[in-house]
Amino acid sequence: LQMDYSPRLNKTSCDIFKSITDGKYTEFMVDEDYNITVRNNDNVIVSSDYLSSGTFDQIYFSLRMALISLICKGMPVILDDAFALYDDERMKKALNYLKTSENQVLVFSCQTREKNFMEER
Repeated sequence: LQMDYSPRLNKTSCDIFKSITDGKYTEFMVDEDYNITVRNNDNVIVSSDYLSSGTFDQIYFSLRMALISLICKGMPVILDDAFALYDDERMKKALNYLKTSENQVLVFSCQTREKNFMEER
């Protein structure tokens, strides 16, 4: 499974991450001890220790969406306050990505900004 899915999971999650960061970061890597590093658009590798919580959440979002696209294609996706730590721009980029999903996506939030953004579109 690892040999079959790992390369596809890495590519898909990095493509999503690059997309939702507008290319600020080109990829992220997770080592065998689950330490995360990212490569920025200047080809500099940065430890997750130096990333904001919003960027770290974008990594997590990218990984979850990649897993879903690989193993749960066509199934509904439920996100509950998934963007609570996102600023407005990060949230908009993530929601725009979700619009391209082949899955039905249900977004629950205690705020109205997600709803307001989606109604504007």
